[in-house]
Amino acid sequence: MSARRFAILNGSTVIAAIMWDPDEAPDYVYPEPHTSAMEHPTASVGWSLVGSELIDPDPPPAPDPAPDPVPSDFPLTRRQIRAALILNGILDPDAWMQGVMATIRDPVTRALALNDWANAPAYDRGNPLFNDPSLIAAAGMTPAQVDALWMAAKDLPE
Repeated sequence: MSARRFAILNGSTVIAAIMWDPDEAPDYVYPEPHTSAMEHPTASVGWSLVGSELIDPDPPPAPDPAPDPVPSDFPLTRRQIRAALILNGILDPDAWMQGVMATIRDPVTRALALNDWANAPAYDRGNPLFNDPSLIAAAGMTPAQVDALWMAAKDLPE
């Protein structure tokens, strides 16, 4: 057999926790005054016996709840972002996005944005197409509206 953990109690308070193999040392007696011993895998000094159960007086705090999901937690596929736009009344997402990107003054930046829209397999919320304040305004949206669109899109088929 192998040693098991025992709580040594004085009254209803755990005064020690020991490893003991009763089969190997059946005559062992804990050297300090106590009233009983109770097998328990985790009991520690200071725990209390309540009924037939050992209770930790200071249980570990409950873990912090998971933070609420935010749009940046969810990359969206091309299909998801286009479906979300369609479901929000933008029936031709490509033409709409080209109109938004037409507001980009620098031709190289505009060409790169058009390339990203046409060819990226997925988009992060931090992508300038969806995060640049001037593009969001050109789209007639607020950042909160883009966030809401993003959170709705994450549940659409990929």
